[in-house]
Amino acid sequence: MSEEKPELRPLDKIKRDYEAATDGLWEILEGSCLIQIDSGGTTIAETDCDHLEDRACVLLDFNFITHARIDVPALVAEVERLRETVRIANDCVGRVEEENARLRGRVEELADDLRRAGNSYDQIATAYNDALGAINGWKTENARLRGEPKRLAKEDMERMGFTQEGNHR
Repeated sequence: MSEEKPELRPLDKIKRDYEAATDGLWEILEGSCLIQIDSGGTTIAETDCDHLEDRACVLLDFNFITHARIDVPALVAEVERLRETVRIANDCVGRVEEENARLRGRVEELADDLRRAGNSYDQIATAYNDALGAINGWKTENARLRGEPKRLAKEDMERMGFTQEGNHR
């Protein structure tokens, strides 16, 4: 037997062949080396087993041939189903890759937004803290200034001899 693997025929040719083959149940006639179809007695393969050294091997080949009528259409149907499954899976993978690319782009946009916002946030936080410092300074100065006229007025009143109750000493 040759070591070379035969080239796989296209499925459509295999399908055409088995669809053109004689319909019906193929069977080995018991005790013979004949393959017949149904009870009509049509012989599709025959060998003279009496002159063969290995009758068992021939019967195994015949067994394979008789099952091919059922097995080949089932195998072709399974290959077609699997090819369709692969096609659908490839379509899904393509859509997932497109969606991943879209999402990667969106993530990059958001990352840029975050980087810009981070800089803005730092600037805003610095300005806010500066403003708070200025406001607190203003509040302190304002409180001091509001208290200053009272203090000055009190000192003036005391210098002029008035008491806190407003009486002259």
